[in-house]
Amino acid sequence: MRTVDIVVIILYMAGMLGIGIYSRSKIQSMDDYILGGRRFNVLPLTATIMTTMTGAGMTLGMIGSVAARGSGIMWDLIGVAIGLICMAFIAEKLRETNKRTLSEVIAGNNGKAPQIAAAVVAAFYTLVLTGQNMAAVGRLLNYAGAGFGITATQATIIAAVILTAYTALGGLYSVVWTDFIQFIIMMLAIVILGPIFAIYHTGGIAPIAEHIASKGFSLYNPATGNAIWPAITFMFIMLLGVPGDPTSPQRALAAKNSHVAKRAFMWAALSIVIWGVALTLIGGAADTLLPNIVDKWGTAEALFPIFAIKYYPPVITGLVFAGMLAAVMSTADSMLLLCTTHLVYDIAGNLMPKKFTEERNTKIMPYVTVFLGALALIAALQISSLLRTLYFVFSMVGAAFIIPMLAQLYWSKKCTSIGVTAGVLLG
Repeated sequence: MRTVDIVVIILYMAGMLGIGIYSRSKIQSMDDYILGGRRFNVLPLTATIMTTMTGAGMTLGMIGSVAARGSGIMWDLIGVAIGLICMAFIAEKLRETNKRTLSEVIAGNNGKAPQIAAAVVAAFYTLVLTGQNMAAVGRLLNYAGAGFGITATQATIIAAVILTAYTALGGLYSVVWTDFIQFIIMMLAIVILGPIFAIYHTGGIAPIAEHIASKGFSLYNPATGNAIWPAITFMFIMLLGVPGDPTSPQRALAAKNSHVAKRAFMWAALSIVIWGVALTLIGGAADTLLPNIVDKWGTAEALFPIFAIKYYPPVITGLVFAGMLAAVMSTADSMLLLCTTHLVYDIAGNLMPKKFTEERNTKIMPYVTVFLGALALIAALQISSLLRTLYFVFSMVGAAFIIPMLAQLYWSKKCTSIGVTAGVLLG
């Protein structure tokens, strides 16, 4: 990669850190740190919902899967979009609870046991996804800096330090506004410029369609070449993973009001479908021009980064890498913040309420975030497949959280502590 592109990436990373430093002055209470003061309007909320959903697995993993599934990746993206639409319809109910976390919503008025059980599962989920996305950022920086002697381990450590720092400093306020900037970069670099350069370098859409057809798939029909029941299974996993993802209720609770929350989830659903179309075109073009990518780099997840390095002009390459980094870091920061929230607010706050008061929690959460960032870094260095990791954790939270959450929202009078706790753990 050219030096000018490295400079663009450095400026992007520095900008994210700068937002975190600025956001620190906005944190005065627990609500500020966990929910950004419940002050967000439609545009920033749409941006943070969409960018949080499009992490490592939904970007690098999906583009890499185009070679093996064609437009079949759209099953997954449609599942996410339906999940976001479902969130739009339950957002008002979520806000009526006046809770702060998914674990608190699931517990309802049934005491500490279900809240702690849900928080343990949520903390594991968010820590794994933080590590997964740290690994992806490290790989991106490794591809970018390979010519400068930066190893994958060094790149992952750099990524972990930066995203842990701005998340620890500014809580959700920092996360939402970094996500907003990242959303703009992602739309420009990946949704607009990505397909343009893909079509230009392959000589049109037809060569991409022909290449995908030669593998037994279709650029236009997700059902072609993809066995229907596995496709529906993956779609269902992704659908349930959206309302089961602790970031989704958090965003609904962080909205200015119920109307804002509903509109933001609907717009995010549309954005995800557009995102999927862009990824399909980019993945098809990259596989057309770089058919031996797995032999050289060991993973199809390298398709988009290497395609950008080889075929994009100076500065644009750096911007596209910033877009890929934005897609991944916007998920990592949200997961890291929620891992801290569940451990400090839901678990410690219930087990030792006298020690973990709101005032003390507000002060210690940045330090816990740094500690968890270090744990996530250790996990990041062990992760091999970004997409398989995503499927695993999405299926877990979909099973554990959906039924207990819906039960508390719509049939709370019939819920019991044992029933809700069992629902989480058996799920």
